[in-house]
Amino acid sequence: MATLNELAPNTPDVNHQGRLAHVPSDLLPKELVGPIFDKAQETSLVLKMGQTIPVGYGDTVIPTTVKRPEVGQVGVGTSNEQREGGVKPLSGTAWDTRSFAPIKLATIVTVSEEFARTNPKGLYTQLQGDLAYAIGRGIDLAVFHGKSPLTGSALQGIDTANVIANTTNVKNLTAGDVYSGLIDGYDLVSANSNNEFDGWAVDPRYRSTLVREGAWRDNNGNIDPARINLAARGGDVLGLPAQFGRAVGGDLGAATDSGIRVFGGDYSQLRYGFADQIRVKMTDTASISDGTNTYSMWQTNQLAILIEVTFGWVLGDKEAFVKFTHGPSTYTVTLGSPSSGNFTLTLNGKTTANIAYNAANSAVKSAIVALDDGYTTDNVTVTGSNGGPYTVTVPGLLSIDGTGLTGGSTSVVLV
Repeated sequence: MATLNELAPNTPDVNHQGRLAHVPSDLLPKELVGPIFDKAQETSLVLKMGQTIPVGYGDTVIPTTVKRPEVGQVGVGTSNEQREGGVKPLSGTAWDTRSFAPIKLATIVTVSEEFARTNPKGLYTQLQGDLAYAIGRGIDLAVFHGKSPLTGSALQGIDTANVIANTTNVKNLTAGDVYSGLIDGYDLVSANSNNEFDGWAVDPRYRSTLVREGAWRDNNGNIDPARINLAARGGDVLGLPAQFGRAVGGDLGAATDSGIRVFGGDYSQLRYGFADQIRVKMTDTASISDGTNTYSMWQTNQLAILIEVTFGWVLGDKEAFVKFTHGPSTYTVTLGSPSSGNFTLTLNGKTTANIAYNAANSAVKSAIVALDDGYTTDNVTVTGSNGGPYTVTVPGLLSIDGTGLTGGSTSVVLV
């Protein structure tokens, strides 16, 4: 099968054009980073909190230990007579493997040559730095939510078991009891002896909530502002290191807010790597297509700037992490008297199966509870008449898609 836009001859393993897709992965060089990587690292939670591994253009296979050796006592007691000559016990070990394939992240931005030469207010210089920033955002959104910031849609071809938000460990934090909820989440992860809970990734919008509930106060209940630094990119929560970044919520670029405000867990189980270094290319001679129109950079006096990287990651176990939402929130869901069809609801980025236009409130609740998000029937309340309006109380962000309805006008309003 030919690769994308490959000219003939293009028969794999027989006669084809020069493409990396046709080259065995062990023949391809592996390089890590450069100055542009450093810029991306400044903005990326993944590059700060994960651990690097070598990654090839093909599948990368990682051995994992599923059984470690254990020691036992020699002899039957504590005296020399009971120890000496004793038979040493046998133990064993076992291994498994995890494999993953990298994805390519890239974007092109065009500017006029006049814009590049004059560099108004340093905007052209800033643009080049913003491209590295975009790579960091793209990496974070891929690892935490499995989405593309350009389209907001799910990435294709990735293993969803390597997406942190797909953990089934979830806690809903409530005002006045945030730190108890964080400790409960810590316990969920730490219940598995293979996990070492070692850090937090926090949405910056949740920083003030953590400060209000955990800041030192004087005898009159006043917070000492000298002890607070809202500008810090890092810090600690309950004594464990914390990094702050918008990728936690998931609303980067075209992607929507997931309602998640904190991820905690064993970040030593997050491994990432680059099959090649982050590269920037510039051209004033290529022809660039936007999917509809094609323009010659030379003929239109423009420059095209490309940044790209081939990146891969793997989680030892997605259940080594826990996600935290904050709520619950109550919404009024209105369908507007449709005559037929169905609709879906999306809670914290996960979408229900189709719900009939005239569904009873129990059917709406069942559809929400059926989501694979860790929440149970106790976390969801739905009241209202058949066909709505419904009053829905859930932990997180709720939205509706009514494109499958005939007639009516849908809305979700926070009460």
